[in-house]
Order: sequence, then structure tokens, then C-alpha cells
Amino acid sequence: MKKKRLFPLLLFPILLAGCGKQHGAGTDRPEWLSDLYSSNYAYRKTTCTIQDEQTTTLSIMEGKVVSSPYREYIRVVFPEDSVWSEAYFYGSGKQIDAKLYTRVQGVVEQKTSRVYPYGYKEASDFSPEGTEEKDGKTFDVYTSEYQVNLNETLGLPDSYNILNAPVSQKYYVDPDNDTVSYICTDLTDLQGRSSLALDIAYGDLSEAEASRILEEDQTRHIEILEILETGDSVEVTVP
Repeated sequence: MKKKRLFPLLLFPILLAGCGKQHGAGTDRPEWLSDLYSSNYAYRKTTCTIQDEQTTTLSIMEGKVVSSPYREYIRVVFPEDSVWSEAYFYGSGKQIDAKLYTRVQGVVEQKTSRVYPYGYKEASDFSPEGTEEKDGKTFDVYTSEYQVNLNETLGLPDSYNILNAPVSQKYYVDPDNDTVSYICTDLTDLQGRSSLALDIAYGDLSEAEASRILEEDQTRHIEILEILETGDSVEVTVP
């Protein structure tokens, strides 16, 4: 079997806080989501895979976001042997500053693009799906789905239909205070299509074969963003 090329689109967000270098705000965003993105908040982000009803945790990160002026702190909780342990992001405009605490190179400072949570700009048409119990509490549940065009990311013609990846999300809203508690994002299609993108782009893999590979892969890729705290008590001081 041919070795898959690693596609940087999914590697880069592992380093940062979310995915999608978006610089605007959604036009069809519920008030409870707008309130979150305009406030300071602390979070825990867990990425995992699910296969044959077995869940494998890939990473756990905890962070804090100050909305204005933008500052963000991230700490790697798991795995313990991560290349970097802590990071700060701050600034405004298209390029922001990043300060990474790495295990080999020490402190690394560089310019980067701000990364927002999945669906920050793209998610729209939020559909109420009733209620659901999670961690012993009943939440109002809303769903949304959007498309990521990998053709655009790679600069490829739109004829590669296989590279349009749907991303579905589920939002858990606390009915007691109308605030978001969890955002669960299904990245299965995005992860799968991203891993095949360069093979398709270089002509090493047909769309038909890529479709077959995607259908046979039963592994789900999930990210759970848990909001731990919101408000002015959440602070980030960049050293």
C-alpha cells in the first residue's frame, strides 16, 4: 500500500487552538455563540478517534482566550511527550505573535495567523435538535454543518469534488443561563480527505479510489471543545 503524504492543513491546527484562518464573524450566529466569541473564556479541548466503539484520546489541551486585545494561552495536558508544552498567541491583524515553549529548542518566537475554533465563521443554519444529557446535565442541542473546500486551500481546480469536506457540529447550550458548554465537531471527512489530498493533486490517486478508501475507513475523528469558564475573571498575561 502506498504511503500517504502528510497534509499540513490538519497538522497546523494541532499546534494552535482550532482550525480555519478566518477573520470575520458568522452572519447567522445565535446570540449564545456570539456571546462566547466576544467574551473571555477558558476551555479544554480533547481530540479523539472512535473505532469499533473504542475511543482513543489523541490530545488534551487547556487554554484561555482574552477577546480584546486578543491574547491566548494553551497548555498541553496530554500527551506528556508533546514537542511543545505551552504557547502564547497575541496581537491583531492578519499576522499575530506566537511564543512556544518547546522541549528541544526552548522558547521559540514566530509570526503566525490566528486560528479560531472550528466553524467560527463558516457555521450557519443552526438547527435545534431537542435536549440531550451530557455529564449528568440536560442541555439544549443545536446542530450545524459546513463545507471546507480543500481545492481552494491547495490551489487546485474545483473539478476535484472529492476534496469538498463536510464538517458537522453539535452545540450543547446550558438552558439555565443560555451559554455554550460544549462544541463537538466531527472531523472524520475533513481528516480523511485531507490525508488523501496531495495524492489526488499529484495524480497518484484517482477520485474513485479515494472514495473507496474513505468508505472503507470506519474511524471517526472528533474534537470536543468544553467551555470551563467565561467572563472578565479569565485573564492571560504574556511573559
